[in-house]
Amino acid sequence: MMRFFCALLFLVVAANAVPPQIKYSESFMRVKSMRHRFGGRIVGGEEVEPNSIPFQVSFQTTGGFHFCGASVMDKDTIITAAHCCDSFFPWEVQVVAGEHDLFSTSGDEQTIDVSDITYHEMFASHGTNYDVCLLKLKSSLHFNEKVKPIALPEKDQEFIGDVVVSGWGTISSSGPASPVLKAVTVQVVSDEDCSDAYYGSIDETMICAAAPGKDSCQGDSGGPLAQDGTLVGIVSWGYGCAAPGYPGVYGK
Repeated sequence: MMRFFCALLFLVVAANAVPPQIKYSESFMRVKSMRHRFGGRIVGGEEVEPNSIPFQVSFQTTGGFHFCGASVMDKDTIITAAHCCDSFFPWEVQVVAGEHDLFSTSGDEQTIDVSDITYHEMFASHGTNYDVCLLKLKSSLHFNEKVKPIALPEKDQEFIGDVVVSGWGTISSSGPASPVLKAVTVQVVSDEDCSDAYYGSIDETMICAAAPGKDSCQGDSGGPLAQDGTLVGIVSWGYGCAAPGYPGVYGK
């Protein structure tokens, strides 16, 4: 987990620097293709109780189009996947905390514009590692029972067993997106087994999880993989959605 903390330390410092060091690609379509290729990737899950995952965030265009998940890191910072950020300027995106149903309003939502986008200097839009990004908010979130930060892992903390991934993504590789927040329980897969599945392409910036017939899917990218309210990983990529023998891969 040391690499996870080093990546976060770099991002926090960069996000607060003046001026921020931000990289952007030129094409909006590129992030859309990456989301499909790498699996924004919730299959086999169920709708959760509204606001029962208070750190879950919808990452949207300013027009209200949901394209990725994210997590509340603190009142002014959201953490998501770098490939979700790669093709946007800050003024093109917003976050919605306290969200449950994308097609209706409950009054619990907090919609805030983004002021800065920062991701790891080692992230490359054609690659899969260092897939983590911080969003600096224009105004602070108001914490309550329905909007809370996710806990970050302790130094060198290891995770085994059940973990929960959540999001509004598609319910199959070619299926429709879910308008309501869903979650599914999967199990951490060893680095060795995951690397074997992906022909050695797994490194220390990644953690894998899987369960038969269960996975994250397109539209879930950037969302949390969590255990007891602690961030284990960030939905990143994978082959298909719940494809046998291919775990979901998460950035850390």
